[in-house]
Amino acid sequence: MPASSKPPVAPGQFRAACRRLRHGLDLSAANNEVLTRGVAVAMPAHYAMPFPADVRETFARDGHPPPTRNRRGQYHELVQHLTDLHYLERRVFIAWHRRRERNEAPTAAQLGRIHDAVRTYWAEDNFPLRARLSPPPPGFVEMTDWLERHLPVVVHRLARFVSFDGELDPPPDYRIGELSCYGRSLAFRIRTLFFLDRDNIGGTAYFDRSMLPHLHALNASLGGGLAAVLPGRNATTLDAAVQQLLLNWDRLFAAFRRANRFVDDDDGDGRRPYYLVYDLDENVPADELALGGRRRDERRRQRLERRVRRRLARAPLHADSGENHLGVRLVQIALWRAGFYTGAVDGEFGALSHAALVQLLEQEREEPSAGMRPRRLERALLNAAGTTWVVDLKTLGRILDAYAPGDEAQAEAEERALWAGIAAERPGEDWEVELLERQQEVSSRYPPLADRPRRRVYYGLRGLLRGAWRALRRVVRWVVHKIGEVAGAVFNFVKAVIKRIQEGIGLFFEGFRYFAHYVLGRPFVTTGRAGADGTAPLLATGVRIDFDATNLINAAAIDEDLARHRAYLVRMREGLDFFLDVVTTALRLLGELTTPLGWVRIGVFVARLVRDILRGEPPRLPALA
Repeated sequence: MPASSKPPVAPGQFRAACRRLRHGLDLSAANNEVLTRGVAVAMPAHYAMPFPADVRETFARDGHPPPTRNRRGQYHELVQHLTDLHYLERRVFIAWHRRRERNEAPTAAQLGRIHDAVRTYWAEDNFPLRARLSPPPPGFVEMTDWLERHLPVVVHRLARFVSFDGELDPPPDYRIGELSCYGRSLAFRIRTLFFLDRDNIGGTAYFDRSMLPHLHALNASLGGGLAAVLPGRNATTLDAAVQQLLLNWDRLFAAFRRANRFVDDDDGDGRRPYYLVYDLDENVPADELALGGRRRDERRRQRLERRVRRRLARAPLHADSGENHLGVRLVQIALWRAGFYTGAVDGEFGALSHAALVQLLEQEREEPSAGMRPRRLERALLNAAGTTWVVDLKTLGRILDAYAPGDEAQAEAEERALWAGIAAERPGEDWEVELLERQQEVSSRYPPLADRPRRRVYYGLRGLLRGAWRALRRVVRWVVHKIGEVAGAVFNFVKAVIKRIQEGIGLFFEGFRYFAHYVLGRPFVTTGRAGADGTAPLLATGVRIDFDATNLINAAAIDEDLARHRAYLVRMREGLDFFLDVVTTALRLLGELTTPLGWVRIGVFVARLVRDILRGEPPRLPALA
C-alpha cells in the first residue's frame, strides 16, 4: 500500500502501542506497523530527521528548508566544540561554515578532518559508556557510518567540556600536562578567560605548566584568595578548588564579587560600589537603546546619571580587573549563557556586548528577578556622558544570580512550568508543527561564523532552560500568540527544545533501526553496483532475535557487493546491546505515560531519558503535569 494512503499515527496511538508492547509483548504485524510508522514517519515529520539517518541526506540542499536541519545542526555543534578544544584548526572551522553559508555540503576532505579529530577525542576521553560502544574504525566510509550512529554520544560528551555550567567534576587523578580531553577543557577555559588565541592555530592544546602564570593572574584578580592552593613551578597536580573555579562560572563570579567587595545588598558594612565603564563608537540616545525604546521619568534618570558621575569622580574606576579585563569577560560569559550575546569573549565591551546587556535588562523589566525593585533595576545601566556608559555590577550581579542554572530537579520543574504555561493558553492543534517550523526564526541570532570565527552560541542545556523559564510570559507570547522578539528567553526555549531533539531523538532514531531489524524482523538491505543496464542487485538479510538469519541475494550480485553487505551487517551488530537498551527503555517508559502528550512533548521526554543514559544514570519517569 502506498505510504500516502496509510492512516496517520497519532501520539496517543503510538503510546498505546508502547503499552501493548510493554505489558503483552505484542509483536504482531499491526502493532509493529504503528510503532514503525510512529517513529519513521510521524516523528520525522515533526523533528525533521530522516529514518534511517544518512550523511548524504543530512547535507543535501535543494533550495528548500533542509529536511535534516536538526541532524545538520548537531554536526555544526560538533565542529564548534572540536575547534574550541583544539581538535580542529580554526581554518577548518572557517572553511566548514563558508560552505554552510553558501548552502554547500562539506567536502570529503573536511569530513576526513572531522573523522580524525573525533578519533583523537575518542582516545582521550575515558568515560564509562565508551566500553559499550565500538571504537572509531579506520576507513572513510566506515567512519562516516560510525559517526552517524554515535553523533549524539560524541556531541553530548564534548558539550560538557566547553560548558561553564558546572557540568564537569574534576577527575581525582588529573595531572598537569596530561594528554586528555579534560586537559584540553582546562586550556579552553584559560584561553577564554585570559586571551583570544589570535594566531589561528597556535597556542597549547592541553593545560600545562606554561599556563600556570595565568592561575597566578587569576588569583591576583580574585584578591589573593587562592594563594594557599596555587600550584608551584614544578607541581604535577592541580587543587580541586582551582579546577572548580575554571569549570563553573557561578563560583568564579561569586569569588570575583567577594574579592572586589561588592555584593547584592546595601547593608552599609564598608562594601563598595563596582562599576564597569566603557565607551561606544557612537552616541546612542539613552531612550532608544538603554531603555529599550520606553520613556522613563526624565528627571529621575538625570538624577541617577548625575549621581553615578559623582561616584566615578570620587572613587577608583573599576572598569575591569587586570590587563586581561577579567570582569568584562565574566559579564560577557554571563550574557552568552543567558542567550543574549553571541560575540567573542575578549574583554572588550563594545556595541554587541552593549546590545546584549540592553536586551537582558529589557527582559528583566517585564519579569523582574525575585526581590529586584524596578527603581533599582534602572540603576543597572546608565549613560554617564556622551558615548560613555556605566554598568552597576552590584545590581547586574543580582540579576545574573537569577540566571544561574539550577540542578537537575530544578531544571525539570522549570521545564514543566514552561509547558504548563503554554498549555494554559490553549494553543491550537497545530502549534507543535508551527513551533518546529518556526525554529528557522532563531537563525537571525546565530553569528556569521565564517567571517567571525570567535563568535559563539551557547549550548548548555540547563542554562538554556533557566533562561527560558526566567521570562515565561515572553515564551508563551511567542509560541501561542506568534508575537515577540527571538532573543533571550525565546531563543533559549527554542534552542533547548531543538537541542533535546538533536541529542535524544537522534539517538532514539538510530536505536530504532536496531529495534526494527532485530526485534520487529525488518530485513537489512543493501544495493549492489549497477550493471550495464542501469539496474542494481539487492541483497537482504533477515535476522531473528536468536540471530538465525535468512538471506535473499540477487543472482547478479558480485563478490564486492557481498563484501559490502557483510561489512554493513558487522557494523550494525556493533553496539547492538547499547542501542537496543536505549530504544527499549524509552518505549517501555512511554508505555507508562498516562498524560496526553503531543509529538513534541514525547520527543522531549524521550530525549530526557536518553540524556540520563548518556550520563550513566538510571532513566527516570518524570512528572509531566
